[in-house]
Amino acid sequence: LEGVAEELVFRREDTGFTVLDISTEDGELITVVGVLPEISAGEELRLSGPSMQDLVDLVLEFQDAFAAEKKRRNLLDFSDLEHKTLDLLLGKSRNNPSAVASEISGRFREIMVDEYQDSNGVQDAIFSALTVKKQNLFMVGDEDQSIYGFRAAYPKALLNFRYDYLNPYILRMERNYRSTTQIVEKAQAFISQNKGRYEKHMTAERGEGEEACVESVASR
Repeated sequence: LEGVAEELVFRREDTGFTVLDISTEDGELITVVGVLPEISAGEELRLSGPSMQDLVDLVLEFQDAFAAEKKRRNLLDFSDLEHKTLDLLLGKSRNNPSAVASEISGRFREIMVDEYQDSNGVQDAIFSALTVKKQNLFMVGDEDQSIYGFRAAYPKALLNFRYDYLNPYILRMERNYRSTTQIVEKAQAFISQNKGRYEKHMTAERGEGEEACVESVASR
């Protein structure tokens, strides 16, 4: 396919079909569909192991090259900014807040962070380092609305608030002013199946509304 294919995308459907999408250099999309024999998870892991190791090695190689290039250009990316900030606030040992953290935290009576369910573990450590004896951090968020796990969001920080901070107070905002009862009740029945969440009992303020229909559709 050299000189013909611009991009290859290999995926395995839930239906058991294996699909290879080939994007050609002239913009054409070719889709090849086949069926792989059913194999056990252990056998699939054994067969894919060498390829996964090659992928890990490639990622590590890229990481080293990327870090070297950033250093050569005297640049930082967003992730670097987070980790360098944590270095300043907790030091390399990450044990206790530094003098810098104490000086900065003294400037603020309260610290409020909105959409906390979208924060990652590094950001949570930064916020924690800036609180005064873990007593003045106001988290606003909803672990049920966490959709950024693919970029390392850490909604568990909201759940751990009751254990990690002194005299924690949790205010549940359970009145919905946007949707009708039909929508809220069905959404609650669905989201209540989640594990690792605060129990909530949502009520709607816009009346019963039209009956909401539940339809089952294929994943694709």
